[in-house]
Amino acid sequence: MNVLRKLTEEKLKTCEVNEFEFYNRYVAVSLDQSTEIINAEQGTPSWHKARKVRLTASKARAQFTYYSNKNADWDKRYQEVFHCNFLGNEDTIRGLRCEAFARDLYAEHYSCMILESGLLVRPELPWLSASLDGTAMDKDGNFLRNIEIKTLKEGIRLTADELIEMNAIPILDKNQNLKKNTQHYTQMQVDSDPVFTLVLDPSPVLNFGPGPVFVSHPSPVLHSAYRPAFDSDFATSNSTDLNEVGDKR
Repeated sequence: MNVLRKLTEEKLKTCEVNEFEFYNRYVAVSLDQSTEIINAEQGTPSWHKARKVRLTASKARAQFTYYSNKNADWDKRYQEVFHCNFLGNEDTIRGLRCEAFARDLYAEHYSCMILESGLLVRPELPWLSASLDGTAMDKDGNFLRNIEIKTLKEGIRLTADELIEMNAIPILDKNQNLKKNTQHYTQMQVDSDPVFTLVLDPSPVLNFGPGPVFVSHPSPVLHSAYRPAFDSDFATSNSTDLNEVGDKR
């Protein structure tokens, strides 16, 4: 955090006057403004407005890798990142249909509450942001972890166990370790509140029928594999087609 904050301060010193004014007017936020932004529901005009001038967790890795491009066209890149007309695809649409169901099961299985929020913007690094899928809280309202939900379209025809056995999950290596050079890993780094932790516990896999949903959360150590979070009895008794559930919600 301190390194990023220092780099930000150094970069601001090299900005043109109009750039510095834009940053202070549209990007920099106070603690009160940060609170207002995180309380704005995802998908609302306020949420879109806040995202428009910030690098988001889901886009972070693409910019990091592009930085090494010897023929980089940053004007073009800026337009692609901040003026993108992407409206969703099969994966994102499926995710929207399944996320609420995954949150409910996660909360039930781990006896916790899941807090939904808007855009996380830290006043210390206001140019960086993350839209969390949920924040797990204990019964007393204490922070446990942030969660990231991933739905895989391959899960329509295969269970989570089958996908793992086939080494068919692109973000995992042959030993079922989470690959660090993936968009998902970088996204979770940014999602990790409060200090942008560089580690991830990739468990568990919610294995309930066709369409497994992967829920990952930050942890002090990097565990070695995605593993089923539900035993066979639980999985059998709660096996549900997520597509069917998504249509009902």
